[in-house]
Amino acid sequence: MRTRYKTIPAIVILVLVLVLVLVSLAFAGCVKSKYKTRSFMSEEELKKVDEVYNPPVEEGSETTPEPEIEPFLEEFDGDYVMTVNGHNVSKDDVMLLYEYLAKLGEQDAKYNKIRACREMIRVYACMTQWPDTIDTTQRTLNELKESTKNGVSLGSLIKENSQEPGVSESDGKLTGVGRGQLSLPFEARAFEAEVGEIVGPFATEFGWHLLEVLARNDDPEAPTIDVQHLLLVHGLNPDNLTQIREKMQIWQSQVQVVLLADELKELMPEYVRPEVAEPAGTAE
Repeated sequence: MRTRYKTIPAIVILVLVLVLVLVSLAFAGCVKSKYKTRSFMSEEELKKVDEVYNPPVEEGSETTPEPEIEPFLEEFDGDYVMTVNGHNVSKDDVMLLYEYLAKLGEQDAKYNKIRACREMIRVYACMTQWPDTIDTTQRTLNELKESTKNGVSLGSLIKENSQEPGVSESDGKLTGVGRGQLSLPFEARAFEAEVGEIVGPFATEFGWHLLEVLARNDDPEAPTIDVQHLLLVHGLNPDNLTQIREKMQIWQSQVQVVLLADELKELMPEYVRPEVAEPAGTAE
């Protein structure tokens, strides 16, 4: 009987020790799992856990979502959202600049909408100083662009036709260009185009362009592009570039703008003309 009573406490103690060991191991496993040390796991187990924490990224999937773009001019059905000095400004041109600015996410939606409109006003303020050459310039560039489809390189067309100063030395090439270094209508098209794509004709405050993206560096911190472009100066005279730089602000301050979209009237009330009442006795 004495032996029996002595062995019972020993068994109880052994059970308690085993319980404590199991609890300690379970707690240690939780702590290690929580802090991802996982030194007690095999290589196969570690691989499975890593797949949970770091699932493989499918090729072509987006790692960072595109910023949400606030709607703009969606309810306006017309092709032209305003006129500048009597010339129509297309909805597509304004939307292209707005969506580019919105993707950058540097400013709020209202700022981006106003800036997109003001950039087009500035371009047309310069362009319309030589209204008789607008159609001729566009037609010439469209013909040159069409010739590239028949095997003519844009580089050779630039050498023969571009009115950019120094084109004989530069061949119309701009290399390692970052954001904010170009006219916004040029930059938006250049950074959105595919390598090898020929874009245009389109206008900036300096003239009409065709451009081709030669290379791009999509570093998210500092993206850059290499492009070549053909420029036909407003008025089809390279000497006009000096006049454009000197008088751009004056032309912009004197510009006549008519807003056709109600949404633009709310954004830029300074361009809204007061309605003139009809003189008495004129109504039928």
